Amino acid sequence: MQAVTHLPEEGRQVVFCPGCGGGNTKAVGPRGGAFVIQLSRRAYTQPAYDVLECVDCGLLYKSHVLSDQLLGDYYSEVDYQKWEISGLFPTERLVREELLGLSAGARILDVGCSSGRLLSSLPDGYALFGVEPNAAASKEAAKKGIFILPSLDGAAVPLFDAILLMDVFEHLTEPAKTLAALARHIKPGGRLIMATGDGDNPLCRESPAEFWYFRNIEHVCMLTRSYAGYLESRLNLQVTRWLVSSHYDSSFRQRFVKRLRLFAFRQAGAQTVLWRVLLRFLPMVGRAVQWKECPAYDLGEDHIVVVFSKS
Repeated sequence: MQAVTHLPEEGRQVVFCPGCGGGNTKAVGPRGGAFVIQLSRRAYTQPAYDVLECVDCGLLYKSHVLSDQLLGDYYSEVDYQKWEISGLFPTERLVREELLGLSAGARILDVGCSSGRLLSSLPDGYALFGVEPNAAASKEAAKKGIFILPSLDGAAVPLFDAILLMDVFEHLTEPAKTLAALARHIKPGGRLIMATGDGDNPLCRESPAEFWYFRNIEHVCMLTRSYAGYLESRLNLQVTRWLVSSHYDSSFRQRFVKRLRLFAFRQAGAQTVLWRVLLRFLPMVGRAVQWKECPAYDLGEDHIVVVFSKS
């Protein structure tokens, strides 16, 4: 069970690993500073935090997060359209291809389906279900023919051929408990498909607390290959596909500019000889010394699509 220390107003300290309940952890990289997200009704403060790695199961997670009450308030208030685009993200396209391999009539559940963008892109012939806590998003999904389940409790919930967690894992405050509950609703031979940030990505491992994924206030943990192995051993699941992908479509120029900003920030922080030389040629490098936040590089292949099959 996850032990929690309440912090003034905003947060709680995660004492034991939310992925396995263990207490054998180590901090990875420097500490991340506090930051504030302002929504229409109130501001939400992420306390300063370490990124911890569980030695027992391999999960990466924040040492301090918003309280459960504040996370619930945040999700109910936030505009779901911040996660919307007109088409599909690269990770969603990979998952769609996986789903097209299911037989006609297959039952598919998207947990955290948002507006139903992914499920509604599938051809006719599938039974589509969703779970979505944001009221505005769930209404949009229902308009697209997706049957919205209020919860997964109760005998009336069917078994599914595939359950999806698209950009949801990183939001889970108790991932092992949540995934165990979902696995019980998968048919034998069915699939649990997750798209999420890659905790083993080299750029993430350099300084996880500064990595753009953990600078999202609602992101509390990251999947690693070690943690996927832990899930295999506990949930009667087997990893059958592990696909590395970018989360966003981008041009070479967009990737170059963001990489340059990240490089300038790190060189300025270290005050290297190279930084002093580059000052003469690249004005951006000179401005970087005034930046307080590490620039986000979110255009790399820092996501994974994982397919688990149920034995």
